[in-house]
Amino acid sequence: MIPLLLWLLGATAPALPPAQTPPPASRGAPRQPAEAYLQFLLGRRLEAEGDIDGAIAAQRRAADLDPESAEIRAELSGLYARQDQAREAMQWAEAALAIDAGSEEAHRVLGLIYSALADRPELARQIGIQEGTAETFAAQAARHLEQADSDMRVDASLHFALGRAYMVQRAYPKAIPVLRHLLDEEPGVSDASLLLAEAYHRTGDLAAARRTLEEAVAEQPDFLRARVQLAELDEQEERWKDAADQYAHALQISPDNAELARRQAIALLSAGDPVGARDLLAPIVARYRTDPKRARSLGLLLTPLGFAYQELREYANAIQTFEEARAKFPEDDSIVFPLGAAYERAGRDADAERLFRDLLAKDPLNAPALNYLGYMLADQGRSLNEAVALIERALVREPSNASYLDSLGWAYFKLGRLDLAERNLRQAAGELTTTSVVQDHFGDVLYKMKRFGEAIAAWQRALAGDGEEIDRRAIEAKIKDARGRTKRQ
Repeated sequence: MIPLLLWLLGATAPALPPAQTPPPASRGAPRQPAEAYLQFLLGRRLEAEGDIDGAIAAQRRAADLDPESAEIRAELSGLYARQDQAREAMQWAEAALAIDAGSEEAHRVLGLIYSALADRPELARQIGIQEGTAETFAAQAARHLEQADSDMRVDASLHFALGRAYMVQRAYPKAIPVLRHLLDEEPGVSDASLLLAEAYHRTGDLAAARRTLEEAVAEQPDFLRARVQLAELDEQEERWKDAADQYAHALQISPDNAELARRQAIALLSAGDPVGARDLLAPIVARYRTDPKRARSLGLLLTPLGFAYQELREYANAIQTFEEARAKFPEDDSIVFPLGAAYERAGRDADAERLFRDLLAKDPLNAPALNYLGYMLADQGRSLNEAVALIERALVREPSNASYLDSLGWAYFKLGRLDLAERNLRQAAGELTTTSVVQDHFGDVLYKMKRFGEAIAAWQRALAGDGEEIDRRAIEAKIKDARGRTKRQ
């Protein structure tokens, strides 16, 4: 990769000297190719010895001596590029192409410059060319780089720049063979692995994206970005345990990265491992609490730690953690909901109701809060008409949400409106076939309607389901009672 590319990608571009415009090629001027060649060779030697001013002077003399030589002008273009003098590099490259439209070195220099500008379009004015967008510069880069690569020789900077230009243009099928060829020949080009994996991902070939990233981490086990991309791919495919494992590897590489710890904890929670999430985060949070410089990082970790405690029914710890998060981020209403749920599960119903009402006062259309408060009131047999109204408002926002239909059916059941309860709970139970509490509710309604056989089937589904929020012994007792009533019918 030539220094020019690095400079263009840097934070600040250096001040450029006045451009030394190449003279136009003069077909009528006498050529002195032998003398020009000597100056050409001298220029190369002086550059190798570090005498850049002397090298430039020699190459310009060579250009004057042979005004029809595209090779000399392309050489000057590359020389200026290696000195981060982008304007002169582009001008001499264009001069070379005016003589020989197929000059690969001139196309290469222009292609690399345009590729860098595709990443930083705002630098165009600083190097004296017309402003453009990332897409227009990428198109220019691809046009030149394709002509610089006629024999597909392995040139890491060229192939990487061409692949990246295709990516900016969203020409993913074009990017794949270029980047694949580069990696086959030079497996250690790590950024090319990331680009190739993204190209496969964009074309829907997730298996190839995974293989590419796995090859990258096999080649470089400490390749952090590849580990993170593998974890994100696992998340997309809901391979939560694999995602957690990748984040664990990433944390070994970057052990003080709170964001990686947060992501690993969320993956563990999604994989059904709240113990792992708690044991990961609790010591980190304890350490960060004593370090004022870690306030932001601490904030990232409190909420997932609170969820881990809640899943483990450690409600006192969950409440303390969520309250701490809320104190740090009082404007973040997303913390209010899990804190309210923790209060409710800890039996602090008044605190839970207060929080949900505060949340609804700020956002009357917050469907999860409407449903939670409505269900809580219904389950406790309080303010049943209000419970129905709250849940119906949630369903206006999400009319197909089966959990909300279960809440509404349960509220109607508590009101004694069995017809409406049965209709809503039948739909919810039909969709949430393995959600035990929904099947339990449906069984209760059917039992009340004296449809004992159907009630038994619903309760059996409840026992075979996820087992959450049910009393197994109570359901078994209800099944026994319903069977006795069936015999007496």
